[in-house]
Amino acid sequence: MREHPRWPSSSRVAAHFGSWSAALRAAALPARVLTFPTTVPERVLAARALATEGCSSAEIAARLGVSRASAYNYLQARTCPGCGQPVTAPSAARCRECTRHEPTVARTWTCADVLAALRAWTGEHGAPPRYREWTPSREQPGRWEAESPRWPSAAVVAALFGSWNAALVAAGAPPGRR
Repeated sequence: MREHPRWPSSSRVAAHFGSWSAALRAAALPARVLTFPTTVPERVLAARALATEGCSSAEIAARLGVSRASAYNYLQARTCPGCGQPVTAPSAARCRECTRHEPTVARTWTCADVLAALRAWTGEHGAPPRYREWTPSREQPGRWEAESPRWPSAAVVAALFGSWNAALVAAGAPPGRR
C-alpha cells in the first residue's frame, strides 16, 4: 500500500489475466489450477437457486465445490452494466471481461487532478472524503473501489501534498480529525 500505484492490486491483476492463478502461470510461478464443469454465471444462478430452496452458504459451497467465500460472493453478485453478466468480486463494479483491457494505472495524478477529485467528491457527498474512504480495502470495499480509477488513492494524495490534511486544506476543505 505504501508503494501504490507502483504495484497493481490483486483484483486488477486478476481482471487482466482472468484470475490470480493465470497471472502467476504467465509469470512462470507456481499456481493452483481450479477447473469447474460450469461457468461463473452458471454457478451464480445455481447458488441463488439453492439459497431460494433454503440452503445455507456452507451447503451451497459444498454442492458447488467452491469455498464458502465464493458461495457468499455468488449470492452477493451484482449485474455488470456493460454485459449483464454477474459480478462476483465484492469491490468490482463491472465483470472481469469488461475490465480486462483497462490499464492497471489509468492515469498519473497531478495536484490539480487531485484537487478537482476532492472537490467533486465533496460536491457529491456534501463532505470531503476521509482517508479511509480512499484507501483500498478487501474487508470493507466501498465507493472508491467500485469507481476506481475515478478517485486517486489516499496514498497518492498524501504523496503529492505531503499529507492527507494538506490536500484537504488546498482543496478548501477542513482537515480531517483523528
